[in-house]
Amino acid sequence: MSGITELFKRFRHTLTDYVRWQIGDVSDAEDILQDVFLCLTLQRDAEEIENMGAWLWRATRNRIIDYRRKRRPGRLTDEKDDRQTAPEDTPEMKLLRKLMWQQLAEALAELPEEQREAFVETELKGKSNQQLSKE
Repeated sequence: MSGITELFKRFRHTLTDYVRWQIGDVSDAEDILQDVFLCLTLQRDAEEIENMGAWLWRATRNRIIDYRRKRRPGRLTDEKDDRQTAPEDTPEMKLLRKLMWQQLAEALAELPEEQREAFVETELKGKSNQQLSKE
């Protein structure tokens, strides 16, 4: 259990800030992150997860998607795009983006090259898995 506590301490602030940036609500962001860590504690084979940082980022992203589906039935869009007109160039947001990208880079560095490339192509560049498999 101490391993999960250490992971929580390491990733809590960055993941909470990321979720808040994605959905815009501090309370819901904390709830989502609590759900992610609860899911991790309930994992029977958690010790077999090779890259815990990548697992946490993926689980967090999945919870954000679930949150959006529940909040906006019938409309699955990227809320980040909806908020592009908001003032995001504040010093706080610049720091948040920098920290998020640093954490993501650390997690990606732990992945095998093939998995890292697949993640970058699908999650960051927007390619579908089908497009990636054709290359």
